[in-house]
Amino acid sequence: MLQTLMVGDFIDNVKFSPDGKKIATASYDKTVRLWSLSQKKLTKLKADNEARFISVAWNPKENTIASGTTDGNVEIWTKQGKRKLISSQSKHNNAVSSLSFSPDGKTVASGSYDNTIKLWSKNGKELKTLRGHKAAVYSIAWSPDGNTIASSSENTIKLWDKKGEELKTLNGHKNTVMSVARSPDGKIIASASGDNTIKLWNKKGEELKTLEGHKSGVESVAFSPKENIIASASFEGTVKLWNFDGEELQTLNGHNGWVTSVAWSSDGKTLASNSDDDGTLILWNLEDLELKQLLKAACEQAKDYLEHNAEESEKDLCD
Repeated sequence: MLQTLMVGDFIDNVKFSPDGKKIATASYDKTVRLWSLSQKKLTKLKADNEARFISVAWNPKENTIASGTTDGNVEIWTKQGKRKLISSQSKHNNAVSSLSFSPDGKTVASGSYDNTIKLWSKNGKELKTLRGHKAAVYSIAWSPDGNTIASSSENTIKLWDKKGEELKTLNGHKNTVMSVARSPDGKIIASASGDNTIKLWNKKGEELKTLEGHKSGVESVAFSPKENIIASASFEGTVKLWNFDGEELQTLNGHNGWVTSVAWSSDGKTLASNSDDDGTLILWNLEDLELKQLLKAACEQAKDYLEHNAEESEKDLCD
C-alpha cells in the first residue's frame, strides 16, 4: 500500500490523469476533486447547481476533464477549475453514469441511466445518440484504436462502431454488467458483473474466459497499461488482481466497505481504489505488491509437479 487518503464523502468514480501525476474523483458532495500526488495537494471543483457528480474522465490529449451529473449533464473542466457546461440543451434524461474520451481526445462518449449513449465533440457539440440498450447504461470504453465502443447494461454488453452504429450484443452474464474495460492492445474486453464474475471476450465479442473468485458483485474492472494484469473491485470490500489466463494473483484488503472503482496510473506502477462506504481512496504500489516475486515463488513450489506429474497442457505454465 502506498497511501490512504481519507475522503469522507461518497466518491463514485476515480481516474488517473494521462501523465499519472493527478487523480480526479467524482463525488456526491457536488464536487470534482483533483489530487496532486507529487504535491499532496487537493483541489475541489464545485458546480453551481444541486446536481451530484458520479462519473469523470480525463482527455488523453489535453488537460481537461469531463464529469457527469445526476441531473443528466456533461461538463468539461480545465485543470485550473474553469467549467463549461456542454449539454444543457440536449442533456441526458437521467444520471450520467460513465464517460470515456476517444484515444485522439476529439470525442467524449457519455452513458446514462436513460438507456442511451451520447457522443459529443470536445467542444460540446452533440454528434449522435446511441439507442439499443433496454436498461441503464453503466459503463463505456473506447478501443485503443478509436474504432469501436463497448458499453454495458443489464446482463449485456454492446459493441458499436465509432459512428454509433450497433455491431453486436454480448450475452453471458447472469446479472447487471457494471463495468467494461479494454486491454491496451485492444484484443480483450473485460466485463464485471453483479453475478460475482468477470468475463473476458475477444474484440469480435466471443467469450474467452470467466474469472471466478469474488464472493459478491463486481463493480469495476481495469487493465494495467504495462503488465498483463487485470484489477477488479467488489461489493465485498476487496480488490483482486488476475492474469490474462484468468488466474487470481492476489487479493488486496484495505477497505472496510464496498469498493466502487479501480484505476491504473499510466506507468502501471500504481493502482487506485476507492470505497464510498469507508470514505477512503487507497493507492497501491505494484512494486510493493511484488507480483513478479510471488509468481516466481509459486512456480518454484510447483516445479517438481510441473516436471513430473503435470498434464502436457500444464507444463509450460511457468515459461
